[in-house]
Amino acid sequence: MPEMRDMLDIKDMGTVFRMFGIRLQLWDNEALSAEDRQLWDAVQRQVPDWALFKRMNLSEEQRAAREKAEQQVQQEFDSFGADDDEAQGSLT
Repeated sequence: MPEMRDMLDIKDMGTVFRMFGIRLQLWDNEALSAEDRQLWDAVQRQVPDWALFKRMNLSEEQRAAREKAEQQVQQEFDSFGADDDEAQGSLT
């Protein structure tokens, strides 16, 4: 199988990332913009069996796991900022 980077161009990857973002909005019961709804529907027509479209609702266990993972990612991002602050302080 070819490498993923050889199969998709930058625009395609942007669309894939956007689709995952839209699914997060749907999981959070957020209303989609007309543009996002149009993209979602168009991609779903093109690849209706894509796994992205299979789990449209999360169980409580899945929701808790998602929340935990998002908190862990946020903590990592926060620690990057703290490391930068510490490094800046040691330079002065």
